[in-house]
Amino acid sequence: MPSFDISLDVDFEVYCATCGAGLCNQSGTEQRRNRNILNVEVCQSCLDKAKTEGYEEGYEKGYAKAEGEKI
Repeated sequence: MPSFDISLDVDFEVYCATCGAGLCNQSGTEQRRNRNILNVEVCQSCLDKAKTEGYEEGYEKGYAKAEGEKI
């Protein structure tokens, strides 16, 4: 587990490992129980892409099923 000395100020940038989008506005730090915590939210562009792919896959499966059930 990475560790940062509390007395140091560390400047860093956070990027999505999948698409490379900057996540500095979607991340932050906090201190809990004498530990420094780094919180990073999900990359919105990758989340949107996954949602679109899931929708399209479900649509195609539903359409194929409906076509197979036509009389």
